[in-house]
Amino acid sequence: MITTRDIAARLNLAVSTVGRALADDPRISDQTKARVLRTAEDMGYVGNRAARMMRGASSNTVGLVISDIRNSFYATIAHELSANMAAHGLQLMLSETADDREAADADGQERGDHGAEDQEQDDERQRHESSSACSRSISRVRSRSCLNGR
Repeated sequence: MITTRDIAARLNLAVSTVGRALADDPRISDQTKARVLRTAEDMGYVGNRAARMMRGASSNTVGLVISDIRNSFYATIAHELSANMAAHGLQLMLSETADDREAADADGQERGDHGAEDQEQDDERQRHESSSACSRSISRVRSRSCLNGR
């Protein structure tokens, strides 16, 4: 893996100069930026997004934590949210907490879950509700992004 240190060594520049050139810092001349970018491309340099995030850079990634992706309600929310976010230039990162499936099944049996027809109606209602909730979430994310100057 090629690093900024490798690029700096090849060009006889400071590592900080290479980093600033790659970040399009106005303190670096256009000529030096062009040299760094050309060398980075020739060497196959790929920036490390995780490292940039640790330094406080912003991203277009939003996390969603759900209890069980096998639950059609959560799967529908994740699907709709992902589609809406993509339409707004955002990326969804999904994490599942591995909800205890056996306990959920036991709880459903105690409550006397609905039959297949009732389940279809419930699924349709949940899809409609999740779509509305996703639209509201996107609006809140966009509002926060605008407030933070992104």
